[in-house]
Amino acid sequence: MVDGHGSLYGTFKPAARLPPRSAPHLAFVQAYEQGDLADFIRMVQKSLQEEPEMGVVSATTALHRLARGWSAGNGVGAELASATVDVLVLLSHRLADIFRYANSPSSLSGLGELQPRHVAITAWSFATLQRCPALKLRGEHFTALFRPLAEAAVPRIPDFDGQSLGNLLWGCAVTRQVNRRLFFVASRRTRELLASQELGGQNLSNILWSFSQVRLPNHALFQEVARHPEVFDDHVHKVSPQHITNILWAFSRIHGKLGMFRSFFDAGAEAAIPKLGAFKTQELANLLWTFANQTMYHEDLFAAVAEHAKGRIAEFDNFDLSQLLWSFAKVWWRDANLLGEAAQDMLFGPKNRLKRMCAQDLGCVLWAFAMLQWPDEALFQALARAVREQFGTLKPLDIGNVAWALAMSNQMDVSTARMIADHALRQPGDSFGHDFGATAEGWVHVLSSLEEPLSGTVVDLEKWEGLKARFNAAIFAPLCEKLQRLRRVTEAEGDTAQRIMDMRQELGLVEAWVGDLQLEHLGPEYSELLASRCGLWSPGEWTTRARNALEAFEKTSSQCTSPERMQDGVQRTKSYRVGLHQSKVLAWLAYDLQLRSPASNAELSEPGQVVSYGRAERDFCPHWQAAEKLLLPLASTPHSRGGHAERVAMLQVFAHALRCAAGHSGPGDAELTGDVWLFASHWPCISCLAVLCQATALARSVRFHLCWDGFASHSEPHAPPAGGEPWTAAALDHRDRAACGAVYAEAGIQHLLEAREEDRFEEIHCKSGCGLLWIEGDLGSGELARRSFQQLSQIPSLALQISQHS
Repeated sequence: MVDGHGSLYGTFKPAARLPPRSAPHLAFVQAYEQGDLADFIRMVQKSLQEEPEMGVVSATTALHRLARGWSAGNGVGAELASATVDVLVLLSHRLADIFRYANSPSSLSGLGELQPRHVAITAWSFATLQRCPALKLRGEHFTALFRPLAEAAVPRIPDFDGQSLGNLLWGCAVTRQVNRRLFFVASRRTRELLASQELGGQNLSNILWSFSQVRLPNHALFQEVARHPEVFDDHVHKVSPQHITNILWAFSRIHGKLGMFRSFFDAGAEAAIPKLGAFKTQELANLLWTFANQTMYHEDLFAAVAEHAKGRIAEFDNFDLSQLLWSFAKVWWRDANLLGEAAQDMLFGPKNRLKRMCAQDLGCVLWAFAMLQWPDEALFQALARAVREQFGTLKPLDIGNVAWALAMSNQMDVSTARMIADHALRQPGDSFGHDFGATAEGWVHVLSSLEEPLSGTVVDLEKWEGLKARFNAAIFAPLCEKLQRLRRVTEAEGDTAQRIMDMRQELGLVEAWVGDLQLEHLGPEYSELLASRCGLWSPGEWTTRARNALEAFEKTSSQCTSPERMQDGVQRTKSYRVGLHQSKVLAWLAYDLQLRSPASNAELSEPGQVVSYGRAERDFCPHWQAAEKLLLPLASTPHSRGGHAERVAMLQVFAHALRCAAGHSGPGDAELTGDVWLFASHWPCISCLAVLCQATALARSVRFHLCWDGFASHSEPHAPPAGGEPWTAAALDHRDRAACGAVYAEAGIQHLLEAREEDRFEEIHCKSGCGLLWIEGDLGSGELARRSFQQLSQIPSLALQISQHS
């Protein structure tokens, strides 16, 4: 039997060698097909007792039929479950022996030739049996079996076909037995099978689902799959609704918030639309989630799913309905008929959802209707009442979302505000930020939603002040202190290399702390206060010029005057992103700098330019690469923030300074002075504020002026702009959002492309005139040649010396 601490296999003890007998697998097959499951289990148990050295074919056949029997619902009763576990113990012992000796020159007697299908059947069978509640099996029970299984599988992966590979990885993912070496080798085999068109349908979806389920973002694998949109083509492989959904789900879960692989998602949507009539309600909800999770919108797909969901709302289970509504709201899709049907089902439907939905699902529904500004006072009152009844079961992040939704729907009464405040203040002080949630959707939503309802009485004001004090002590004050230390770290005595090293250490501390709290941003008010504390916030008349430049850029840039799916007037993809994400934020940059030394002076000037998301087009420039190494983004966030417009703007300043410094002659000290003005169309994330603090640390004599606009008056970054009515049955067009007052716009790197030739000229000039040698690889091991940066060490105010320490 399985105890609470060990595994099915237990301590490895090789079985004694006995004369082999004939394989009974044919008898197993016949017994399974002709008898009941209990008789089959007794037969297998007797065979294992009489023949401990059962061959791999017989052992895997018995295990496979056992899993099929239980998955078909034939297993009933505690006695049968106990007998099944007893057989699994014996089978796990034998199979572990087989796998352990499979790669040994002296294999066990009676082993037989181990084939890929045997390994795959074992993994699939144990995963299937784990999903049977009556057996009470857990993944940790299989650890001692799956370790030798993985070791036996790795050298045989080149012989695996698509089905065996899919079943193997699926079994490992379900049981949480993750061998990274096995998954890495399997990814290479997957790419080989894709290239030969031998992989698709169920097998491909199993493989991708497995990588996503165990959170192994093998970029080479997903990029290769994305190059084969024909995997959705029924003429190549049989593709079912489940296959389409699982493939897209895997991509979205691994690459959420990035909006990558739009052409691939287009192909998936086009394959799904004709088959939506065959989609289950769960598959409809999951399909939309794969797009909405990336704030990505496909008009034809969302319209078709909305039509197929109408009249079937009552068929959705609670979780799927909440996910469906959340997905529509995430991309601002407001279909009045669909929402009306969903509202009536919530209030009067046969499933009595308001009583039976869990708090998290109720919170999602409330958030969705609030996001879509649904005018139904009775619905919001009923949802708010239901959420209050289950408030104690909400997770910290859900509390923030519920608080925002209640405030937006005018359901945040004093009693609810007190309940939320009391819950937050009850959290342990040392773990407050960790337990309650430190993201904008958690803390900032709560603070922005409770201020007004907690302003009536002295007791309520004390609660409000207590909330702010707790937030300040747990999150805001420590973050201020860490960023201020980052700004001041280069003021210490020492050579440039040591100061660079000290700054890297401080940045690492900030990064670890931010990652531990999952802190991405602080919302508009606290971000402004944080920038002021760090000496960066500097509004003034210059912001008018910046706003005008951004507005002009939005009107004249083809990437702003057309929806995101339009590039150069041509529709590239049907999938495009809505709401706020990193590529939607624009920055305006201007600077007036002087690089002065006793030997020479240089003026660095930029009267004003619009900077957008993306830096890849400048990667070939050595000065740009050097700047990248100096101004590092925080790497502890769920997605890369290295291309944010605020950082790209600072990279342009430092790349320009590096070009001038590379041509600087004379051993005397040089000093960089002047002003830098940076205006963003949205309040910055913590990573961008850290980049600006690094910039001030490196250029200590430069005055940095920072200001920004907020996309919305509240703290929900994905909410539509005010005045977005009238709604249509489609997401707001990009131009409509600009007309509604949104100051950001979809922009790529068009203005950066214009600088390509200039960069190429500068690169060639430096290589020929200054002896600048570029060595591919990390700057820590292959750096810009010392000769080209000898002059940079003479600029203490910039601290731009590149050494092994960077």
